[in-house]
Amino acid sequence: MVEAQKPRTGLLDEFRGLVEKSIAGKQRFAAELNEINALLRQTNIEVEKLTQRGTQAKKKLREIEANIDGFSRLEIANAYGAAQDAELRLFSMKSQLEQLQYKQQALEKNIDQLQQFLKIADQVASRLEEPRPPAPAPEARPLAGREVSEQQYVSQVLQAQEDERKRLSRQMHDGPAQSLTNLILRAEICERLLSSDPAAAKAELANLKAMVNTTFQRTRGFIFELRPMILDDLGLVPTLRKFIQFFQEQSKLAVTLNVAGKERRLPAQVEVGLFRIVQEALNNVAEHAKASSASVSVDLEPETILLTVQDDGIGFDPAEMLKAAQARGSLGIHGIQQRAESLGGTASFESLPGKGAKVLVNVPA
Repeated sequence: MVEAQKPRTGLLDEFRGLVEKSIAGKQRFAAELNEINALLRQTNIEVEKLTQRGTQAKKKLREIEANIDGFSRLEIANAYGAAQDAELRLFSMKSQLEQLQYKQQALEKNIDQLQQFLKIADQVASRLEEPRPPAPAPEARPLAGREVSEQQYVSQVLQAQEDERKRLSRQMHDGPAQSLTNLILRAEICERLLSSDPAAAKAELANLKAMVNTTFQRTRGFIFELRPMILDDLGLVPTLRKFIQFFQEQSKLAVTLNVAGKERRLPAQVEVGLFRIVQEALNNVAEHAKASSASVSVDLEPETILLTVQDDGIGFDPAEMLKAAQARGSLGIHGIQQRAESLGGTASFESLPGKGAKVLVNVPA
């Protein structure tokens, strides 16, 4: 009699274990969904503010265009700079909003599927006359330490977004916005020379054309940093080739790309995550490593993707760097680790002072 019951008992134990894992997974997804909802609320507020700012900036430009002689050169330049800055900020925030909405939908779907499974599990347990492991009481909450950790991470993400906006604003002011000011002044010079010295006006127009092209290329560079459209169209490897070319031009740092395995399209979230990891790692090299060269290696295996970013810079202590990044609320290599884990993979760091550094990422394909 006892021997006949053993298989059933083992099966029920496995069933109970599966139910417990499902409950834990549902709680984890719910906690992540709360974080995403908080970020969505904040991002929606920012989008509304930037939309209003963009509307005001466009209204100001229409006023200037209707009566351009009534405004000074500085007022015209400031108006064009404000309009361009508002448009770029809005583009960045809408891109973040779309990513957050995608994550929200995925989490809600996972929670709904787990809820349906737990409902069926209740019915199965009832028929087997075996009570299901009790679910936590509704008022049960995660440990205080985890709550603090999640709140800190949300704060870090928000602060990183704000820092990125400041960086983009500064770059726009020092780059395209300043160039637009010069373009306006050059256009006025051409206008005055057309009647008095056509030859000089023609030469000035050639300079103006060159300046417009430079401004256009800089603006394209900013847009590429925010969200390269080639990533959606062609995938990870072509985007990395284009980004590394752009990165070398900007940083004057020699970077090589090595690709092993068959090139293919990957799930969208994997392509975006790996691209952002490379972007973050190379930006860290340019800003902190004092390196003369770096390399990016992508191994496209059938089941996994192995990504390596290596440099010949001054190196660092990985444990101390991670600890410092978490303490000061900076993402940096901590952000690389978080991105890899969000893709179901891992990120590790190898480095010694004076011996360069290596970032190793392994994620499921």
